[in-house]
Amino acid sequence: MATNQINLSLPALIAAVTFPAAAAFLYFQATQDPTMRPLGITKEELAVTDSAGNSSSINVQLNWGEKTTLKHTPKEVQEILSRTLSAFNADFWFTVNTVPGSSVQVSYKVGANFFGPYPIADTTEGIRIAVETQKILQSSIKPPVR
Repeated sequence: MATNQINLSLPALIAAVTFPAAAAFLYFQATQDPTMRPLGITKEELAVTDSAGNSSSINVQLNWGEKTTLKHTPKEVQEILSRTLSAFNADFWFTVNTVPGSSVQVSYKVGANFFGPYPIADTTEGIRIAVETQKILQSSIKPPVR
């Protein structure tokens, strides 16, 4: 009799533990609401799904010419830009696109604002503008202090 109780209580315990995550995952699959994605919410996912342009994350768009003669790889350029943006405590994510030609250009999208494209040599000008825009958006999103 005791083994039957153990055999029945183990599946019930497993079901009780997994039900909240399974329900959240099914809701996410039905609605594509990223806030209900169990253990998978990332800043990038939230920024991508914010179609209203309310996100203050900086989307750094790297357009990489397929015939470029630049000595750096896209990954190395991303690391350089990441270090620079991190120095400003900026919230950012990357989109890398392979484009025809030999030019490498960087654009910045912050909310509904789009800056660029900047040639790779002038990308610091775009960083300054994007970071300042992000600060303005973040200050306007915060609730008033009482």
